This record gives sequence, C-alpha cells and structure tokens, in this order.
Amino acid sequence: MTSQLPIAEPMTSRKRKVHKKSRQGCGNCKLRRVKCDENKPQCKKCMDFGVSCSYDPKSSTLELSTSGELSIDFSVKPLPQMVQSITFGMINPLVGLPTRPWVGRIDYQLGEQDMALLHKFQMRTSCTVGTELSSCLYQTEIFKLACSHSFLMHIVLAMTLMHDRHISPSPDRKPSPAESYHCYQGTALFNSALSQPIQPSERDALWGAAALLGAIAFSWVEARTPDEAWPLKASSPADLDWLKLTDGKREVYKITNPARLDSVFHTLFKPTGDFLPCDPRGTDLKNIPDEFIKLYELDHPSSGTQTANNPYHAAVCTLANLFNLECNRSTILEFLSFVTHMCTDLKQLLEAKDPRALLLLAHWYAKLCNYQQWWIWRRAVLECQAICIYLERYRGQHDIAIRGLLRWPKIICSGLVAG
Repeated sequence: MTSQLPIAEPMTSRKRKVHKKSRQGCGNCKLRRVKCDENKPQCKKCMDFGVSCSYDPKSSTLELSTSGELSIDFSVKPLPQMVQSITFGMINPLVGLPTRPWVGRIDYQLGEQDMALLHKFQMRTSCTVGTELSSCLYQTEIFKLACSHSFLMHIVLAMTLMHDRHISPSPDRKPSPAESYHCYQGTALFNSALSQPIQPSERDALWGAAALLGAIAFSWVEARTPDEAWPLKASSPADLDWLKLTDGKREVYKITNPARLDSVFHTLFKPTGDFLPCDPRGTDLKNIPDEFIKLYELDHPSSGTQTANNPYHAAVCTLANLFNLECNRSTILEFLSFVTHMCTDLKQLLEAKDPRALLLLAHWYAKLCNYQQWWIWRRAVLECQAICIYLERYRGQHDIAIRGLLRWPKIICSGLVAG
C-alpha cells in the first residue's frame, strides 16, 4: 500500500525586505570579509588595520602600509564565545603538547591574546616576508601547519610579537617576556624535532620554521647607533649569528626538500634549488667593473682562465648580477641568494673582519637599504654604516682601491636613521 504525503495548504508568502549588497568595497576588506566603508583613496578599515587600501580587482593579498604612520590597534579584542570554543578546541590539543624531556614539561594553552596574534600573523606579518607568492603560502599553509606543530606555533607567535615591537610608534629594542618565551620554546622544540628521525608529515613544518627563524635572526639587532653595531662593537660569539644560521638552513633544506612535488612550498623553488652551491666556473665576468676584478684578483674574461678557488669569486659574481636590480618584494629572493651562495671561506673572512669581504657585504647592505621592510631595514642600515666607518679607518694593502669602491655604499647609507 502506497502512502502519500498530505498536500500542504498554500501559505501566504511573506515579502522579505530587499537589502542592497554593495560590491564596490576595496579588495582588502573583501579578503578580510569585513564591511568596507568604501571611502577613497583609503577606507577607514584598512587605515586602522595598517594595510594598504586597494580598489584594484586584481589585488589578492594584503600589503603592509608603507606610506604615512601606521594606525594599528595593539589592544586585544575579545573573540565571540562560540569562536573561542571552536578555535581553542581545534588547536589547543595539538599545540599544547609537552616539550622534550630535556627542555622541561610545559603545557601551553592558547588564549585570547594568542588568537589575536595569530590573526595578525595571517593578515599582516605573513605579508611582509618573501615575495607575493611566498606571502600567500605563509598566509595559508604556515598558519595551518602551525596548528599541528607546536614548534612552528611558538615561532609564529614570536615573530608576530617581534613585528609588533618593530612597527610600534616608540619601538623597544628589547623583546617582551612573551616574545622571549615563544622564541625560546619554538627554537628548543625545533632543535629537538631535528634531533629525532624526521617524519614525512613534519617536513613542511620544519622548513616553514627554518624560513621564519631566518627572518627573525636577521631582524634581531640590539644596536641603536653604528658604533654599537658590528663590526665596530666589541667582538662577541653572537656576531654574524644570522649568517651562521644560513648553514643550518641549508641542512634543513636537504632534510625536508621543500622543492619536492608534494611539498606545499614546491612552487617557490627553481629546479636547481636555492641552496645548491654556486659554481663560479664559466661565469661571465664582462659585467663586473674592472675595479672589482683587480681588487679581488679575478681573471679578466679575455684571459681564458678561471679562479674557482678564489673565496671572493662567487660572491662578486652574484653581487654583480644585483648591481642594476632594485631590491623590492619581487626581487628579494635574488638578493638573499647572495648569502645562500656565500662559501665557507668567505664567511670566515667576514668573521675575521677582512676588509675586502666587508666591502662586498657593505655593497649588498646598501642595495637592501632601498627595501624598507621591518625585518631587513635596521640591520642593513646600521651595519652598512658601521662597515663604512670601519673601512675608513682601515690602513693597509688595497687601501686606495677599497676607499674608491666604498664611496657608493657610504652615499647610500649616510643620513639614514634606523629607527
């Protein structure tokens, strides 16, 4: 017997009020899913959040505002209770893992302040590191990886706090207790994870942590004046730590292979890989000024011979490719290749404050001075100025040649104030 559903009585349809939905808001408000006031050239929501306002329909990422003063609310805004319970419930069981036994058992639970920092990282800090493509990956993939790997979560929180400190109207050179805590915990857990057999599921998180730690190390400058900066300051075991970290980052690259096809980062790497050693043999030197060729004892192209054993050779060749290139968001990886391709002998010469090695670093810093990004700007300006002062006091072999080539970086960095 077939039963039939009763036919419903026709109901009087209720008229709904028609709401006019505007699609004229700026791209950043659409990306953040907030209501835009549509003020031009900059809406108030973007000004308050400290990002550039763009009405370009092709714009797809948030960019930190670089014109005028930043107006950023550093206070922590409470999240709705429903959002708190869902977010904390999803993340805390994964992030609140105990540290390794030798570090001490510490269970860390994310709170409202941490959630506000995570929002800042995803919508602001991630947009300041690397190229436009890598920033998009940091916005999405590193954020997701941090939710399941405690070492990366601590590093993300530390970097966001460091970013807050750098762009504050009156920045403090010393990290806050929270920043120091997260930096320590993240580094300790990261080193502990590397000391154990690496699981396939950890590889992307480990590489993401190494990438962020590289930026953190470069931005960590306590000096206020050139006299307090390296190489003018008193020698310390911590000198050039940011450069030494490159060797460790190269080893993490080998272990994690972020260029592999199943990595979330594989689109960022060329087939040859950014961390493969640079081979100067066969490099065309015709674009290198004669003053550099003579000072660094490079073979002239017409001689037909090569100087692969020259510790300066690869660095000069890499630097020469950057002479006519502006350092910006699109080219920053090419400028960072100067460091990643630096040979061990040249790093040792820098540690010994070799004048010719310092001159190369000063030229590289001078190019970076044009890229006013928070984690690059202070070190580039202060150490470029310090190197110029140091080399001006230098008296010895190659003195005249060094002074001649020092004029350009001195002009670039003079008058700049690394606030």
